[in-house]
Order: sequence, then structure tokens, then C-alpha cells
Amino acid sequence: MILTDKISHKIQDSIELKKRLITLTEKLKNEFGVDVCFCEIFGNRWSYVSGNQAIDFPQRRIRLNDTIGLIICENSSNDKIVQSIMKDLK
Repeated sequence: MILTDKISHKIQDSIELKKRLITLTEKLKNEFGVDVCFCEIFGNRWSYVSGNQAIDFPQRRIRLNDTIGLIICENSSNDKIVQSIMKDLK
């Protein structure tokens, strides 16, 4: 596989991940009333990928793996639902 094919494949994977995260954030908000934001992690920097960009200061930051994190708005979260979501995502 040549370099441009590898880059194209990587971009396509990124687009598909973003689509899945957008769908998940909408489902969490509509079905459970939990306001979230998914971020891509670059060292200490968390960069917005999908969800509510208007979440003020990160209320609750959860590192799902080395590259993806979840920010949950505390005022909209039910602890049992949030714990269940975290268990399912990890």
C-alpha cells in the first residue's frame, strides 16, 4: 500500500469514527438525558470531536483509551446512567 492509500484509509477511518460518535452523543442526550462531548486526546490536550461544544468547564473528564475521551456535563447526568455508559464504552 502506498503512502497516499494509507493516508486516505486513515482519514476514512477517522470520518467513520466521528459519525459513530455523533450518533452516540445524540442517543445519550435523547434517550438518557446525558449531555456529553467526545474528544480526541493529544497528550494533555483534549480536542472536540462530537457532542455538546457548549459544555462549560469540563465537569467530568473520562479517558476511554489513549486517544478518545468523554466529557460529561454534571448537571444533566444521573450517576447510575453515567456509570453504566462508562462500563459499556470501556
